[in-house]
Amino acid sequence: YVFGAPTIWVHEATVILVGVNFAVGGLFVLYDRAHINIVVVYQSVPPAVQRVFDVLIGLVSTAYLSVLAYATWGVAAQAWRLGEKSGTAWNPPLPMILKAALFASLAIMDVIAAVQLLQAVRRLALGRT
Repeated sequence: YVFGAPTIWVHEATVILVGVNFAVGGLFVLYDRAHINIVVVYQSVPPAVQRVFDVLIGLVSTAYLSVLAYATWGVAAQAWRLGEKSGTAWNPPLPMILKAALFASLAIMDVIAAVQLLQAVRRLALGRT
């Protein structure tokens, strides 16, 4: 083995990389508004109703992300406090890294959703799309 018995560490390194990339990927998708939408109802209503939908979606998204970020804060803090590790032969701090990345990602996504909610409220108040 070129890397010195990679079967010991490759699986967990892959889990860390994929897990963190998955968490961070959500940030970019939300920021760019590139998530998958089912737009049958949204596109069938007038722009004024679409603006109301945007505010409702922003409220639900912000509330949901706030609850998730709050829940993951406790889990991530406990993992760091305990120095949680994977328990395998390599024994990396995989749980600490993934839980912290998930919390950070959710907290930032919550801020992005809140900004998008404020933008939707402004569009609703001004009557613009």
